[in-house]
Amino acid sequence: MNNAARLIEKRLKPQAQIKDVAEKTVKKLGKSFPPGTIVQPLGNSIGLDLYEPPYLVAEVQQSLREGMVFSIHPTGFVEGVGAAKIADIVVITEDGCENLTTLARETM
Repeated sequence: MNNAARLIEKRLKPQAQIKDVAEKTVKKLGKSFPPGTIVQPLGNSIGLDLYEPPYLVAEVQQSLREGMVFSIHPTGFVEGVGAAKIADIVVITEDGCENLTTLARETM
């Protein structure tokens, strides 16, 4: 799901509609993953708590703003096999988003 996180990051920028980010990402992932294997939400905001709205799902009618912080954690689940979830923390910047996670994927 590393590529899924990168897909999401490319779409995170000020004024982007959360609905569009989620729908376009799920549609793109649907070409590689069977229906029903992508767990929602794709991510969530971080503020006073580590898991709070707005969530990165197609039902959210809200736009992104500079300074918002999100945990990006796209997850795939396969019945009988399991799931793995790795989260990145990003902040929305005027030009897009900045990944604040410092652990390289290669170390996992």
